[in-house]
Amino acid sequence: MSVPTKPITAIDEKYRVIASVGRGAVADVNLAVARGPGGFNKLVVLKSLREELRGIEGYSELFMTEARLNAQLSHPHIVQTNEIFDFEGLPVIVMEYLEGQSLGAVVRMARKSGSQPAFDRSMHLRVLSDVLHALDYAHNKRGLDGNPLSLVHCDVSPQNVFLTYEGEVKLLDFGIARQVCAQGARDLTHVRGKARYMPPEQIDGEGIDQRTDLYAVGVMAWEAAAGARLWANADDDQILRSVLAGEIPAPSSVVDQVDPELERIVMRALEPDKEQRYPTALAMQVELDRFLGISGTQLRSRDIGAAVSVLFADRRAQTEAIVADQLAKLATLPEGAAELRLVELPQISLASDVTPMPEPAKRRRALPVAAVIVAALLAAFGAVLWASGGEANERTEVPVSRSVELRITAFPAEATVALDGVALGVNPYSQVHERSSEEHEIRVTAPGYETAVRTITLEDSADVVIALKALPTDSRPTSSPDPPPIASAGPPQASPADPVASPPSGGSVPRSSMRRRDCNPPAYFDAKGIKHFKPQCL
Repeated sequence: MSVPTKPITAIDEKYRVIASVGRGAVADVNLAVARGPGGFNKLVVLKSLREELRGIEGYSELFMTEARLNAQLSHPHIVQTNEIFDFEGLPVIVMEYLEGQSLGAVVRMARKSGSQPAFDRSMHLRVLSDVLHALDYAHNKRGLDGNPLSLVHCDVSPQNVFLTYEGEVKLLDFGIARQVCAQGARDLTHVRGKARYMPPEQIDGEGIDQRTDLYAVGVMAWEAAAGARLWANADDDQILRSVLAGEIPAPSSVVDQVDPELERIVMRALEPDKEQRYPTALAMQVELDRFLGISGTQLRSRDIGAAVSVLFADRRAQTEAIVADQLAKLATLPEGAAELRLVELPQISLASDVTPMPEPAKRRRALPVAAVIVAALLAAFGAVLWASGGEANERTEVPVSRSVELRITAFPAEATVALDGVALGVNPYSQVHERSSEEHEIRVTAPGYETAVRTITLEDSADVVIALKALPTDSRPTSSPDPPPIASAGPPQASPADPVASPPSGGSVPRSSMRRRDCNPPAYFDAKGIKHFKPQCL
């Protein structure tokens, strides 16, 4: 059964939370005041693992891996991690507080503002130059031991580029970056990202390296050159098919008067064959900066900051008023008094750094119409009570469904999942079961990993995520032992990580046969709620 949330409001008197910035599938992000001796006060952002995920296998480890990685990155165009600590069993990341908006929000607002927007194409390209600067640093970053980290961001997009009101450019969310090395290659077979910004190798899950990030910057440069979104009227399936086929249109095919030199830079970054792209982020940045210089564009950071401030003047004023009011209320609270009631900020700071929860219609089966209506009425009723400060005198009884949905996602993707001794044959697994209080056993196995066993009940719908721990290299068997016999729940099915079974000697499996395997649905969501398309279904 689900654990009620318990938001962090104070941490050892050092941090006092004053507002909620965002809530994602894995983490809560809050604005807090860091307090110290001599009246020291500073606004910071706290990103903490959600309370209901406490103790669930794999989550804390993945969260701390992200934290340790971000702590090693120190660059003016990458959001700064200040501290990492454990608070009552929950890992917490302390990050710098930024006031501004995502590049995506800025571009959308600029397009709505008219024919002469405050934020123009030259500013857009200058921001991308700073993003390339950050990527060049991260791609060449070495760890504390002196060895290359070989980082790949894998999710460079307008939502993960942040512009402050002072004109600073910050690249967010290196939490999904991976170390491209022999032992981590298998983890790269399924990386999260946004379909619009994914190159062929990221879709296929093979050969991902630093040039994968350059393709994503190329898409953003295409959008800057054309003043429109690439694949504007296509859904994710159409986008992925076009990318795999190498059918990427030039900006000049969509709009007139695109500078040929800019188009050359854009299309080189978008080469389907990564060997034909820019070899490094620095190489692409040099050419982009040269184009900006030739075109007579000389922009300063404060010019970009002024443009963002003009576009979001109302929202900035609203945010500053909320923060000032919360700080004033906090200052008047006596020692030991009740905690400050948190408020939500209007999409500021690191909101884009929160992995969004997937839309229910995409992740779950559609609810009956009656259930949707009941839920909407209850939500409206609750909103009225909150606004009036009252409480419900009577509790409305809602009929409980006799069925629940069980979803199981295991990592690595090739892991074998069994429920009550029966192999499920797919990973992730999603199925409706009859509601019951009986215990059920989930067993997850994979060569080279420790076996994990979880016991659950089906009193409520459950979304179970199990990340196996890798065995030490010296303790892994030289040959995989035969797995314990598990009854089959049906015909064997290819897992998402191995969409093509080994073909007969001298033969190959055509893509048409790949599509027939486990393509209903053709995609799945990972532990952070990110949608992945199965390569065999494209």
